[in-house]
Amino acid sequence: MKTTQEQTQQNLTPEKVQEHISSFTMQERNATSRKLRCEELMRRKSAKRWNENKKQRMIRRLMTANKQVEQAGNAIVQLRDKLEELKSKKA
Repeated sequence: MKTTQEQTQQNLTPEKVQEHISSFTMQERNATSRKLRCEELMRRKSAKRWNENKKQRMIRRLMTANKQVEQAGNAIVQLRDKLEELKSKKA
């Protein structure tokens, strides 16, 4: 009996992998945008007057965006490797 991961890997086609790459690229772009916006807001002079809750919330948002950028980037690298592997198997 095959595990779910093995079944998923067998069902992957280069087209599906390319769709996943597109999806993760969009996620990375959106997270990068959120990250830059948080950094911009935190650099403002008025950020020094924020209450403690808002400062903590902005830090959490920034850390979440950083994590999402990193995870999406790693996923893209893995998917590109998988795409190359699939293409080499067909050739």
